[in-house]
Amino acid sequence: MAPLPCSNGTSAIAQKMLKAQSYKTSVHPQLEYCSPIWDPHHKKNIQKIEAVQNRAARYVNNDYSRHSSVTTMKESLGWESLEARRKICKVVFLYKVVNTLVDVRLDLRPSPHQPGKFTQIYCRTVGYQRSFVPDTIVIWNSLPTTMTSAPTLEAFKAAASSVLCSRF
Repeated sequence: MAPLPCSNGTSAIAQKMLKAQSYKTSVHPQLEYCSPIWDPHHKKNIQKIEAVQNRAARYVNNDYSRHSSVTTMKESLGWESLEARRKICKVVFLYKVVNTLVDVRLDLRPSPHQPGKFTQIYCRTVGYQRSFVPDTIVIWNSLPTTMTSAPTLEAFKAAASSVLCSRF
């Protein structure tokens, strides 16, 4: 993308907003497509995906210095980590399943001792343990019951975002 002419500060701000919007509309959806299901569990794969967003943050801020903090850049742009967003998408999807907002049947067994929680699934392999249902049950069970019993999807999304973004 060719740089926009910057005669004053407003053009630089407009250029930054344009770059951020182009990332959010063209690259970001590609990174998040079906992310609740294919969520990687190997650190190297998580880092590769996060690296795409880190490069985008540098591009948007036009700051390629090795001494600049990419985390600070992403915070200034209001971008959550992609890992946190995948976890949020997972629990939002499970909320939709539990509240029959989507027609998906999962073999979820309610916990006999904790209302609003599910019995964890025994997994013999790490690959299965990190798959959608077992991994999402662990995240779901770590959330406060007041949150998992939110009356609306919007209320649940807001609560999940605030809780999970601080963890990941």
